[in-house]
Amino acid sequence: MPDIFISYAHQDRQRVRPLVSALEKQKWSVFWDRQIPAGQNWDSHIGSALEQARCVLVLWSVHSIKSPEVKEEAGEGARRGRLLPARLDDVEPPLGRGFREIQFADLTDHKPGRPSASLRNLLKDISRILESSRAETDGERSHGASKPFKRTPRGTRRRISHSTAAHQRVKIGEVRFPKADPKAHQFWDGKKENLGPREISVQVTFDVPFEKPPAVVVGLRELDLGDASSARIHRVSVRAENIRADGFDLYFATWMESQVYGAVASWIAVGE
Repeated sequence: MPDIFISYAHQDRQRVRPLVSALEKQKWSVFWDRQIPAGQNWDSHIGSALEQARCVLVLWSVHSIKSPEVKEEAGEGARRGRLLPARLDDVEPPLGRGFREIQFADLTDHKPGRPSASLRNLLKDISRILESSRAETDGERSHGASKPFKRTPRGTRRRISHSTAAHQRVKIGEVRFPKADPKAHQFWDGKKENLGPREISVQVTFDVPFEKPPAVVVGLRELDLGDASSARIHRVSVRAENIRADGFDLYFATWMESQVYGAVASWIAVGE
């Protein structure tokens, strides 16, 4: 089981190498080699290391924010509560999976081979996550759990108390507007007989239920609007209702003469 799994874009390999050396000096085992040995596939090599790692360190850069593989690995780290993001370039994390709600370590001013406050803070955060992971593995209640950061609504940052973070579970996902549903045509056509409120719901089921209904945040990730030259106003909204320990109902809604041809909503559920 590696201590740290580093998720990064292959274009950043030379930038990542000095960071790996700094982590290994802490006597931590690091998985970062993206080469798959002969006779193995992604699941047996990279996938198993990602699943077993005590900490998933994702490095956001101009390249990695566009990488489907890095987004997938970061999503798995978030699902397991082991994600620790760091920023190599002055970029924002990708939209759609709650990544922008997680405070990142800022390494944009860090110079490889030189000590810096940003690197020291990153090492401390990694140490907290590893301590928390070891305590959970040993079946103990951790008092040194990681202390992730989250943004407040106005963009300032605050710490989540370790007593909450140690037991917090997070699930993320997305739902595509169900065009195959027989009622879907009434949702977007905007014909005179269909003016007024229109909505359609999709049932979301968690792969593993929470002990009690979690908090659910739903966001609209994608829109496919009608004719841009039309004077019509196109509207769509999403919301979560009937939140249960094992899932919730996600509603797509529009109204009046709106013509909405497609939408994708992302969601994040946080519970204990």
